[in-house]
Amino acid sequence: MTFNSSDKRVVATLRAKGPAVIAGLERTLDILMLELQRLVQSKLQGIVLKHHSGKLAGSITKEPIQHVGSSIVGLATGAAGPAFYGKIQEQGGTRTYEIKPVHAKALAFCPQGSLGGGGGFAQLRAGIVRGLYSKSGASRGRLKESSYQKFGNLGGIVVAKVIHPPLPPRPFMRPSLDEMRDTIVARLQASITVSLKG
Repeated sequence: MTFNSSDKRVVATLRAKGPAVIAGLERTLDILMLELQRLVQSKLQGIVLKHHSGKLAGSITKEPIQHVGSSIVGLATGAAGPAFYGKIQEQGGTRTYEIKPVHAKALAFCPQGSLGGGGGFAQLRAGIVRGLYSKSGASRGRLKESSYQKFGNLGGIVVAKVIHPPLPPRPFMRPSLDEMRDTIVARLQASITVSLKG
């Protein structure tokens, strides 16, 4: 693009190329948001959080490109609907909360540092573990009352309720954006350059 010292020619040329620049930015930003969506979803496959039901990963979506005033906006969003808990994982909890048994009389677990801690009863022989739980009926899979003492001797705890401290933040959205920030800026700048040359 040459302008021979004429401001009017520069302005006219930029105005003529404006639609091409905007279209190029929209295409590039749309692709970048899809890549951001995939990066966030990859962090929910065990990198930051363990994959359980897939609800949270499924909630991560790329929104359509929007024009807001003089800005072109691309978004990757998540933690909506049944995956509401993603916001708590991202930002951390704000209060303690109580955990009570729903279908049993007590909670039974192995805290960190006990014989079974860290991996539950993974370090113990499977036969010992199976013997602590009911095998049939409505209480199948629950710790037998007669096993409480043995469970305690193995490092387990049986309580009526637990007061859990606030969850620490385990962000997956913000780190993904931070990782892609330089790439996003560079590719948007390259898109403008290509559109102006084209």
